[in-house]
Amino acid sequence: LEIRKTNWFKSFKHPTKARQWLEKHFHAQPIADSKLIRVWLDPIDSQTEARTIVMDIVNTHLDQQRQMTNSKALDRAQSLTSLKTKYEIRLRELSDRQNNLLLRLTPIDLKQTEGTSAIAAEFKDALAHRGTAEAGATTARAEYERLAAQISDSKSGAPEAENDPQVVQLKEGISALGQEIRSMTNTGANAADIRAKQLKRDEIDEQLRNLRHEKWIALRNSQLERAQAAMQATDAISKAATKRVDDLKPILADTAIAMADYLSTQDELKQVRQSWKDVRDQLDTLGTQSAFMTVDWAQRPAPQGDD
Repeated sequence: LEIRKTNWFKSFKHPTKARQWLEKHFHAQPIADSKLIRVWLDPIDSQTEARTIVMDIVNTHLDQQRQMTNSKALDRAQSLTSLKTKYEIRLRELSDRQNNLLLRLTPIDLKQTEGTSAIAAEFKDALAHRGTAEAGATTARAEYERLAAQISDSKSGAPEAENDPQVVQLKEGISALGQEIRSMTNTGANAADIRAKQLKRDEIDEQLRNLRHEKWIALRNSQLERAQAAMQATDAISKAATKRVDDLKPILADTAIAMADYLSTQDELKQVRQSWKDVRDQLDTLGTQSAFMTVDWAQRPAPQGDD
């Protein structure tokens, strides 16, 4: 720590004496209606050393707070990750059981009456359709979320707008002005004229940045709208398929133990998927909170001279 190099620290015979002095002369006071804390040190001979003392004390405290926050977040993340892994293992087990039950349903259906077999066949088709519909809805939602996430990245998609005629025209204008400025500078032209050209170039450059951003937003919004429409369409298909399965369930209540097992497995799969999603969301939230839950200087002590 820099504090140990100061004349103030060296003036004490033992670090304990320095600590005792600080307990009396270093102050921290919460600022009303805010999350800020004001810290200050009673005057000493050197203002520079006073700043060093305050900076070292507060930075040490901030490091400790960050370590505590990171440690808690890490412990929580490890616990959630372990739970998420358990759910994923259970999901695989249930999926395997579901597939095995589907294989068992075919011979069982052959023993039923003609009407019941027809209903069972319809139910199996509905299940297959629902699986396909859910997969399509999941894929469409993932694509929509991916595009939505890119909106926050100001660099994403920029190359797509570079060939736009308006963008090309502004870039050519900037290039031409640059050549004029260099030529005027080399020939010793009037400084005011050169400055006017530079201002014009800066103005066009600002227009170019704004235009690039507008083009990028338009491109991304167009992609996002198409992805949203696809997501809504596949979601509607998935919901309709789920409703059809739900409508057929009561009719098939008496078919076979295998069917009952299948439905039970379906329900458990749904619950485990939801539990897995909840844990995943908690992990995402924890990551977001960890990025913002930091304690830092609102305003550092201004450096002072020792005049």
